Amino acid sequence: MADEYVHVVDVALPTEPSTAPLARRFVTDALGRCSAPSLVEDAEVVVSELVTNAVTASAGDTDVSVRLRREPGRLVLEVGDQVEALPVLRRLGELLG
Repeated sequence: MADEYVHVVDVALPTEPSTAPLARRFVTDALGRCSAPSLVEDAEVVVSELVTNAVTASAGDTDVSVRLRREPGRLVLEVGDQVEALPVLRRLGELLG
């Protein structure tokens, strides 16, 4: 059966303000190639949020990686960076100053 395969694509992107649009374009192109256009809109929103968080947290110290893995019946979207420190939960007041 054609749907019983795993399709994986990934990319490393710089930590810059333009990274979220690049990540959305990567997701759109990748999902189009693996015949999953119905997933594009939701995946674009998710990758945009995750990449923006990664860029903000890394402060430009590392690339951000985006990986899509399409498996039968599901899509796995991973965003990561090479920062060794674990994320720290901050309260809204801390972010607003």
